[in-house]
Parts: sequence; structure tokens; C-alpha cells
Amino acid sequence: MLNNEYSVKIIFSSAAIILIILTGYVLHRLGKPYNQILFTFHKLLTVGLIIYAGIFIAGFLKQIHPGFLSYLFLSFSVIAALGLLMSGAFLSLEKYPLFMLQVHRYMSVFFLICITGLFYSIFKYS
Repeated sequence: MLNNEYSVKIIFSSAAIILIILTGYVLHRLGKPYNQILFTFHKLLTVGLIIYAGIFIAGFLKQIHPGFLSYLFLSFSVIAALGLLMSGAFLSLEKYPLFMLQVHRYMSVFFLICITGLFYSIFKYS
């Protein structure tokens, strides 16, 4: 079962994901040229969350020995995170392929589904 330390880390990670989504939405609504402070915050928060979540999840998985489903969701979460980073890099260019915005949006949803599935499978079967 979850202890208080893991609960705090999950709440922190969830709050960071919400902030990333909100700053991404605001950046999109403001349009180009992007507000550099908000844009930098969005990128740093994203990279920071990936590092933080990677360390947290790796340590957590060592302790509980989850099943196949958890590793499947983890793999898809990593793929989605990489897709988000790559599509986000394209969106920061002066001219980018128009479909990249759609890719970034779909990868965001895919990431949320995968990370939710990961935590659900870990907590349900641990």
C-alpha cells in the first residue's frame, strides 16, 4: 500500500502535469511569438518532471515488483513523453509542419492515459 511519501510525490507530479498543460494551453492561446518566460517555464517544468518522475517510478518499481501491465504502461508513457518532447521542439521553431500541433495534442492525451494506467496498474496489483 502507499505510504505518505509516495502520496506526496504523486500529488506533486500531478500538480506539475496540470501546470504543464495549463502553460501549454496559454502559450497556444497567446500564439507566436511565444512569451519567453512562460515558454521557458513550460519547457523546464516538463524536463524536470520527466527526470523527477523517472527517478520516482524507477525506485518505486524496484520495491513492489509490478506485473506485465505496469511495464507496458510504463513503456508507452516513455514513448509518449519522447513524442511530446520531439513535437514540442518542432512547435518552438519559427515554421513547423502544421500536423505537429495535432501530434503534440494527441501525444498529450496519450501520455495522460498511459501514466494514469501505469499508476492504476501499480496500485491495483501491488
